[in-house]
Amino acid sequence: MLTPLPEVVKDFSDVPPTHWAYDYTVKVAAYGLMKGYNDDTFKPNNHLTRVQMTSILSRGLQLQSTVNAPFTDLVAYDVETQREVAAAYEAGIVKGVGTLFNPSGNVTRAQVAVMMHRAYEHLTGETYEPQVIAPFTDISAYDDETQQAITFLYDSKIATGVSAEKFNPAGNVTRAQAAKIIVNFYESVVVAN
Repeated sequence: MLTPLPEVVKDFSDVPPTHWAYDYTVKVAAYGLMKGYNDDTFKPNNHLTRVQMTSILSRGLQLQSTVNAPFTDLVAYDVETQREVAAAYEAGIVKGVGTLFNPSGNVTRAQVAVMMHRAYEHLTGETYEPQVIAPFTDISAYDDETQQAITFLYDSKIATGVSAEKFNPAGNVTRAQAAKIIVNFYESVVVAN
């Protein structure tokens, strides 16, 4: 599913080799899952939206839609993006609230965890049920699915907390953080399957 890494590495002017996310931004761009901007930047501190994360997963898993998504707030997006959301919806990776998807809303760390957990289950056909929930003190108010999803990322070493005790589930995901999570997921889950 992943494209091989090219021999030439794509550098972004705002992510120098000393940046913590440098390797991740290079790989996620080489895999064709995230792109930079026309000015040769990656904008690592910009937040990722729900529609952007959904499109990345849809492309990376090569999902195809057979029906339109039921969301009325996608009409302003191009047909390709609407199909990517429809494919992720059909695969059970994303949901909305009624007929709304909130595509331009920032995606949170909890939402990304749930999407990645559902993508894992879609890809492998396996249910991930942890023996013990991750040791973060700020996830107990979330539903079982979200706690299990966060634990999946933690146990699989796809993502860590913002500290040993905190995951920050309501925090917005930056492009740099997304690059790390996506690369770790694809290298440990997608390549293995």
